[in-house]
Amino acid sequence: MTKKVGFMLLSIAAATTMMAQDYTNSVTVTGGGYSPMNKEWIDDAWTLGARLGLIEGDTHGLELEYDFINNVDLDNSKGDGDTYGNQIFANYLYHFQDQSEKLRPYLLAGLGYETWTANELDDGGVGAIGAGIKYAVNEWLNLRAEVKDVIRFDDGGQTLAYTAGILIPFGEVEKAAPVAAAPLTSLDSDEDGVIDTKDKCPNTPMGTIVDDNGCPVTTDSDGDGVIDPLDNCPNSKTNQVDENGCPLDTDKDGVPDYLDQCPNTPPKFKVDAQGCTIGVTLYFHFPFDSAEIPSNEFMDVDRVAEFMKKHPEVTAILEGHTDSTGPAAYNMKLSERRADSVRKALIERGIDASRLKVEAFGETKPIAPNDTEEGRAKNRRVEVVLVPGKGQ
Repeated sequence: MTKKVGFMLLSIAAATTMMAQDYTNSVTVTGGGYSPMNKEWIDDAWTLGARLGLIEGDTHGLELEYDFINNVDLDNSKGDGDTYGNQIFANYLYHFQDQSEKLRPYLLAGLGYETWTANELDDGGVGAIGAGIKYAVNEWLNLRAEVKDVIRFDDGGQTLAYTAGILIPFGEVEKAAPVAAAPLTSLDSDEDGVIDTKDKCPNTPMGTIVDDNGCPVTTDSDGDGVIDPLDNCPNSKTNQVDENGCPLDTDKDGVPDYLDQCPNTPPKFKVDAQGCTIGVTLYFHFPFDSAEIPSNEFMDVDRVAEFMKKHPEVTAILEGHTDSTGPAAYNMKLSERRADSVRKALIERGIDASRLKVEAFGETKPIAPNDTEEGRAKNRRVEVVLVPGKGQ
């Protein structure tokens, strides 16, 4: 690129910049000149063109360009006489930002293709770099000037193209509706949700629950200590409630504490309406051909023992089972030994032997198919059936 072109580009880019953008597309009609810089066998010519702005953003733009080049003189070995050409470009525009609402300087880069009527000039791809400026006369009309260097890809030929034109914008940017200032009558100085003109308690501390008059709410209809706006159980019949005003259920058995006659029921135990256990079965699983309680089952043994201590009316039936591997007679004895292991563990934890009954079923009552390892593992078990006594 020559010094002449570089100077023109820098001069335009240094101008004051972009207007406030209020349209999304544009059409430009241009006229100008075409001056070869390193192809002396082509003389100067004039051009006519049009641009379609596909994107007219505040900063980034994209447009399609067509230029008709007329009266190009050939005067050497390339040939004699006149020819004309056609150029099509896809251009990217970068607009500079500033506080001015009139001027929009920009830089340009584009790729295109040109054709010529003279056989001596080859058709081919071209590129362009340049700069320009847009001036807003009013909201319906812009003036535009531009200079760019057009470079032929096949032989590196450079041409200075300069144009001026009229730009017509269209496609308005959707603008947000202005936010109206809140009238003085809607002020809420203490931020309690009640405007000052209706607030009969204007200095309520932040976070206080207030009524329609802006005054603190203290009503507790069911008398459980939780005010009505915070009470999720407004008709509770007890003062034993949580922070939401709902009855406490300490052992999580579904029966609130004030109705629970057996308040320490372990988790997973089924209970009646009074919170006391009904028939419950717990499972202890054993390894293959073993009657020793696995270490991971001792927590449940402790839990059963603790429950039976707190509820002396409860008895337990210890039912031993096996899978179908091995002789049936052997499995019957193995199931009895397994049930007896649980019995001994409970006795060691303070449970009277008279409250524990052992029953052996061998392989006769499987709870899963014995043709898979997973099923056999489920069948190697002791079922502890807790039976509530009188008062339970």
